Amino acid sequence: MATPHHKFSLRSEYSYLKIGIFSVDGSAVVSDIKRLKFALNNELRAVFGEVGASMAEFDLLTLQKATKEASATAILRIRSSELKTLWGALTMCTSIDSKLCKLHVLHVSSSLLALASPRFL
Repeated sequence: MATPHHKFSLRSEYSYLKIGIFSVDGSAVVSDIKRLKFALNNELRAVFGEVGASMAEFDLLTLQKATKEASATAILRIRSSELKTLWGALTMCTSIDSKLCKLHVLHVSSSLLALASPRFL
């Protein structure tokens, strides 16, 4: 007789998002990490109000500026319980500093190590 199989998983308190920042004309949309955080906070406030924005606190860990070959990317950290709120605000964001842009969530992970995995690069 086979022994029972138990599934074990670890739940992380935080989720990490890698986002791509694409502009209409290929120009750099954002040049400073503070400007991007300010723009995302404003978008959270516009979509979910002051209370929704205060609940969805996030950290902007890195910002890689756009090059000729690749668009700008950023890595964000947020509590797993507020992931959907931030993702909704990212989807609704259409401009940063009056420059038209589109934000794509490229990858979501429960650890930074998984974001560095070559299969997701």
